[in-house]
Amino acid sequence: MLRHDVLLSYPYETMDAFVKLLQEAAVDPDVVSIKITLYRLASQSRLAEALITAAENGKDVTALFELRARFDESNNIEWSQRFEQAGCNIIYGFHDYKVHSKICAITRRSEGGLQFITQLGTGNYNEKTAKLYTDLSMITADPWSARCRALLPQHAAGKRVERL
Repeated sequence: MLRHDVLLSYPYETMDAFVKLLQEAAVDPDVVSIKITLYRLASQSRLAEALITAAENGKDVTALFELRARFDESNNIEWSQRFEQAGCNIIYGFHDYKVHSKICAITRRSEGGLQFITQLGTGNYNEKTAKLYTDLSMITADPWSARCRALLPQHAAGKRVERL
C-alpha cells in the first residue's frame, strides 16, 4: 500500500485486507496515530478490536462516532464506551447533521519522516454488512490525500481550516 494504491470492491473482495492493515498498525512500533470516522460497526468487530488494541499499545487513536446510525445507535454507544475505556479520543458526531463519511488515517514514522496511509470508502466499517452491500474502499499513501485528510480532525474539532 505504500508503493501503490489499493482498491477493494465489496462484497466481491473482503474487508480482510483493511482489517489486517489496522491489526498490523496496532502493533507496529512506528505507528503514531490512527484517526477514523465510525458510522456503523458490527456487534463483533475485528476492526474495532484492532483500534482498541492500538490505543492500549500507546497509539493516539481518535474515533468520530456517529450516534445516529439508524438501528445501530445502542451498538455504537457501547463501542464508543469501550473505546473510551481503552484510552481512545472520542468525538461524538455533530448536532445538525450525520457524519456518513468513511475515512481512516494512519500516521507512522519512517526513515524519511512521517508516512501517511489514508483509506476512503463508501461502505460502513462493518465486517458483516460488507459481505452484503456493494461498496468501494481505496487505500493510498498519496501525499495529497494525506494533506486533505489531515484537515478533517481539525474541522471536526471546530477549528478553522486552511483551503487546499
